[in-house]
Amino acid sequence: MAIQINNEIDGIYPAYNDSYIQFESTLTGSTKAVIQLLPQTTFPKPFELYSNINGVFIFNLKEAVKSRFNQYGFEDIYTTYPTGWSRNIQNLTLTQHLEITDYNTETSGATLTKSYEFFKSVKQIGEPVFYNNTQILNNSINGVDYNLTYFEGYPFSFELQKVIENDSIKIRSRNTSLFSNNLISDSTNAMRIYIDKVSSNWTTSNFLPLQDSLNKLEIFNNGVLTTNFNLKKVPAKCGVYLKWFNNDGGYSYYLFDEYYNSSSTFKSVGEVSRNSFNNVIDGLKSPTMNIGKEGSENLAVRTVADENEVQHLKSLFSSPSVQMWSSNNPFINGKWQTVTISGNHSYSTKKALNEVKLTINLPEQITIKL
Repeated sequence: MAIQINNEIDGIYPAYNDSYIQFESTLTGSTKAVIQLLPQTTFPKPFELYSNINGVFIFNLKEAVKSRFNQYGFEDIYTTYPTGWSRNIQNLTLTQHLEITDYNTETSGATLTKSYEFFKSVKQIGEPVFYNNTQILNNSINGVDYNLTYFEGYPFSFELQKVIENDSIKIRSRNTSLFSNNLISDSTNAMRIYIDKVSSNWTTSNFLPLQDSLNKLEIFNNGVLTTNFNLKKVPAKCGVYLKWFNNDGGYSYYLFDEYYNSSSTFKSVGEVSRNSFNNVIDGLKSPTMNIGKEGSENLAVRTVADENEVQHLKSLFSSPSVQMWSSNNPFINGKWQTVTISGNHSYSTKKALNEVKLTINLPEQITIKL
């Protein structure tokens, strides 16, 4: 007696896509299967399944895995800088364990334990799942080669999908042939690598000096080349800086132009009665007074982006979490504030540069109210 898996997911799988497993039971007269998801404190009740007419059981892990990821939200909880240039971070990947038991009318059969790995991302139709564990959690055509733009003087980092505890990560610049110091993983998790902490960066700290142009970089894990990325460094300038959770399970950054249009809208909350009764000779007053107003402010921003940056910005428009840096000037320690955005992402493949426009909706203004 055994449970036979016919179809399942593999690799580190995007959590926000369907993740079906299909299996059959060799138990004579099998009528149902029970799946217990772990940890049991999160999933106290098992799932009962019944096969189709061909005896095949189907179960989708998507909603269960989403529920585990969603409890942490999408905003970045690692808002302080480590001493060094990297740290391991949780909540971007997880392993889902489950136990499958088949039953017939008389007894239970075998129990099969399975484990699947997921990362906090989504893939569109036609997009492949990459099997490079040290891939950068950003858009790529193959999971090995990446193109990022870095704006000097603003917080900037990137994440590697999964690094094993005690792994040694080293970065090499093909421009200068220089290697960075080792970055040692202190746990098996995603690893964030910082490039700019506002008050210092790779260049000023001499960790790995970057040129004010295109830097061709390579990532080595335990001495093995795993990932390439072209880092376009933009020298310090003013602008509106955004950070968002992207479709690939990491955080992205982009600096929009310094000049923007701002508009504010205010409307009355309502009125209340004065509860005063005056004759004409006593001086009439309005019978009501205003409670106060509520207001909102929007920023209309723009940028001109190259082909790689346009692709990078695509996930901004669908992101569940967007934040704006409080300073429009580089090298100023600010804070992230949560905003929403609206606009359309359109571009022409014939153009080397495309204009990207969007509206940033700031949090509701705090006004004086009764």
